[in-house]
Amino acid sequence: MNTNNFIHYLEERLYQWAEWYSRGNFSGLGYPSCSIEYRVMTEGNVFRRPGLKPLPIHAAAEEIERLVNAMAQQNPVMVQVLRCHYFNRGSLRYKAKKLAISHTQFKNYVDMAHQWLLGHLSGRLEKD
Repeated sequence: MNTNNFIHYLEERLYQWAEWYSRGNFSGLGYPSCSIEYRVMTEGNVFRRPGLKPLPIHAAAEEIERLVNAMAQQNPVMVQVLRCHYFNRGSLRYKAKKLAISHTQFKNYVDMAHQWLLGHLSGRLEKD
């Protein structure tokens, strides 16, 4: 895999990670998926059927989260910038202003985080 393919692969993984950890990993917490009235209308009762419901998993996003946590041990600011970049909306300048750093420094931290992650993922990809 060449460098451009690695970068494209990493970007996809990071967007999946951000989506999973910011919006997709609810595990039944918060508001119910449907109201009691809707359940009575559709199922005829209020109670759910017995049985275990497996927790949702996203192995690729969880791998990125483990790597990001390992990165935080070495450079917590870089992780803060990476999370801000992928979890928040807005321009790079807006995100940099939110963290009270310059636009250039924000971009440098994101690039350094990409290189750190590429270094850790590239060994795993070459083994597969």
